[in-house]
Amino acid sequence: MGPIFGQPPDTPKRIVTDTYFGKDIDDPYRWLENVKDPEVLKWLGAQNGYTRSVLDRLPERAAILARIRQLDSETPPPLVSFVRDAKGRYYFFRSGQDGLPKGFVRDPRTDNERLLIDPTTLAAPGQPPPKVSSISPSPDGRFVAFLVTDTGRTKVYTMDVATRSIIGMPVPNVLGFTGLDWDPDSKSLYLVKLPALTANMTASEVFLHGASYRHVVGSDPASDQAVLLQGENRGLTLKPTNWPFVFSTPDGRFLAVWIEDGVRTGHALYVAPRLEILNGMGSWKKIADFDDGATGIVFHGSDAFITAPRGKHGRSQILRVNVKDQDISNATTIELPTNDISITGVEAAADALFITGNEGSSAALYRVPYAGKTERVKAPIEGTIVIMSVNPKLPGGLFQVVGWTKPAVTYRIDKKGDWVELNLQPTSNLGKTLDLKVESVSIPSYDGVSIPLTIIFRRGLELNSSNPTYLNGYGSYGATLAPSFDNSYVPWFEAGGVLAFAHVRGGGELGEEWHMAGSKDKKANTWLDFIACAKYLIDQKYTSSARLAGGGISAGGILIGRSITERPDLFAAALISVGTTDMLRAEYQMNGPANVVEFGTTKDKVGFEQLFEMSAYHHVKDGVRYPAVLLSTGMKDPNVDVWQPGKMAARLQAASVGSGSILLRVDPEAGHDHWGSTRRQIEELRADQLTFLLWQLGIVKR
Repeated sequence: MGPIFGQPPDTPKRIVTDTYFGKDIDDPYRWLENVKDPEVLKWLGAQNGYTRSVLDRLPERAAILARIRQLDSETPPPLVSFVRDAKGRYYFFRSGQDGLPKGFVRDPRTDNERLLIDPTTLAAPGQPPPKVSSISPSPDGRFVAFLVTDTGRTKVYTMDVATRSIIGMPVPNVLGFTGLDWDPDSKSLYLVKLPALTANMTASEVFLHGASYRHVVGSDPASDQAVLLQGENRGLTLKPTNWPFVFSTPDGRFLAVWIEDGVRTGHALYVAPRLEILNGMGSWKKIADFDDGATGIVFHGSDAFITAPRGKHGRSQILRVNVKDQDISNATTIELPTNDISITGVEAAADALFITGNEGSSAALYRVPYAGKTERVKAPIEGTIVIMSVNPKLPGGLFQVVGWTKPAVTYRIDKKGDWVELNLQPTSNLGKTLDLKVESVSIPSYDGVSIPLTIIFRRGLELNSSNPTYLNGYGSYGATLAPSFDNSYVPWFEAGGVLAFAHVRGGGELGEEWHMAGSKDKKANTWLDFIACAKYLIDQKYTSSARLAGGGISAGGILIGRSITERPDLFAAALISVGTTDMLRAEYQMNGPANVVEFGTTKDKVGFEQLFEMSAYHHVKDGVRYPAVLLSTGMKDPNVDVWQPGKMAARLQAASVGSGSILLRVDPEAGHDHWGSTRRQIEELRADQLTFLLWQLGIVKR
């Protein structure tokens, strides 16, 4: 469908030429990277104004938004950051109809529920409520710690559970996903702090130089005890891209530090006697190094259970290490009934280890007693099994099961291994009324490798090549597109739409080997797999090119960006949500240095060649008929800087010929798509995206 509302704002070209290893690369929109420049802010506002003038004049948009809001009002809001204390009480965040997440505590013995954290009481005068997240109760249940993000940096607040009073001053400049791990004394917790922001700090420095501190509840944050600092720390050296998460082992004997190095798959693990470290003595002992590939760690007493790849195909296994006198080199392996499992979660309860994973397209849960026989626990419904909360001092655990067509339900597994529905909130009936069909197939990619593809549609839908179809994908960091239910897709199904998920290489569906097969020099497999899935949907008459759209979020911008630049004829429309599309400049954005281990760096020739190949921005060609594209971004996104979608929109608007609309949607208050955004913001975004797709695929008229 054509651009019916005039033309988008003009974007001047101001070419900057960079030379990489003898190759000159022109960048016509480098100036858009300075998002503090009033001219850039004006341009972003004008682009969003044009997008609003287009979407708001489509009559179906209001109806779609109303339907999404109705579905949201009828669907129980998700419980986020769910955790239990040692007394069995539940703590969690839940959003109300105002879209603001609030913190609650619930006693399952009495079903008594109390509001703990109301973000409206934390707002500065004249400012909107801040975003709250990551609730964490102290071991004795007296306090809770939680994160508050308001002006681009995150703070830690501590609250007395009984009185709801804030204790002391908030701790500033903490990492936005710091661990909030309490010391056994219930009076102090361990935090990862970042240097304070300065006027001359570049975007790529914002998340560097993390260090670990111990904060005593009620004390001045300036007096926090340094546990691990940048540089050498008595047997442990931190570099700028490291984030050291310190926590106590359940028996209180050791402090452990789990070190992330950006988005690198493998983590390092060190331990040291807890009291010695807190008294300024002792040294750190290495248990596992980055190259060991460890991706998860839980403790039972002094036994560490490390998730790490082993064997020919790099599938993860659980390795048991007693940190008193062992390291990963002499670990024992926890034997599971099958090696054909891609592990997604491991937690240690008082009575057993609980392991979730995927066995092909099926989810699995194993209970591994510390002394006894491993057993597979059959879930009450087919779908993804998520460990919601397991406490090392309590037996069993709380789990959530969600399917492609079934909303999430929360269960408790009791001592007998039986599933007991918690009934924490009403169960949605959407999955029963839609009557959706799910097909799980494997299709050959360009090189013959079988790619899992999930296809969802209304039962009885005729496959006549005319169905509007939205193909989604990701393919980075070893992340898995697991079964989940999103009520914002209901209007899509009601319009006769087909929804598909391409489980491409670069993801984690088939283990670490699958991840590495779509990484760095093999990254092209990610979008070539996606293109193969698109062709399958067309060949099997689910849809046609005129009715096919593709999409990706965040690093999924690489997948969809390169798919439409490689095969623009294959898609009628595309959604690029908070997408990374200029990979040659990606390491200069806020979380850029952390991503070097996943994608590469322009500082070496091989890295430059890899990044150039996966950079959609640099593969846009003048005079090509590209699909219609809606790019979306949030001004408060800490993961993908707003200039990434901005530059891609400008390049496509200048290069594309024909009738495809290229729109840039900018939300001044939003975060990283649905991460860091309110329910109201997400409803508005999804309504815009669905309206755009249905318009461009010819299902609704202008």
